[in-house]
Amino acid sequence: MNYKAENDDCTLEFQVAEFRVLIVERDFKSSDSLRSCLANLSPVVKIASINSVEAARHYLEDDKFHIIFVDINIDKSKGIKSIEDVRKYAGDTPIIAITGQIEDITVDEFNEAGASILLPKEAISPKVVQKTLDALGVIY
Repeated sequence: MNYKAENDDCTLEFQVAEFRVLIVERDFKSSDSLRSCLANLSPVVKIASINSVEAARHYLEDDKFHIIFVDINIDKSKGIKSIEDVRKYAGDTPIIAITGQIEDITVDEFNEAGASILLPKEAISPKVVQKTLDALGVIY
């Protein structure tokens, strides 16, 4: 994104990189609060919301993202399998697993599958999202 600032003495042109986020969520309505939190973090956030692992594969083949949020009950994949399926295409991009239900799977199992953090949907707030991204070292 290009910006230009001018005054009587000089003209300054600069480019600001977008903070790119991919949300893989079967129900877009349920990720409204997450999108809102992310939009408030950075003036140049670009959020792509998709509803399948297959769509995630296409997006990740064509584009680079700073962070990926994955609903663990996406598609026919459930739990760890959904994280493993997205991880195949995500490279080293951090994945945050999101869930509306606490599963019988441990955080360690999610980490082994490729998720950096497991985040319950009811915990999503601007402060929690910011602290989560900070803990992962994500620059936004």
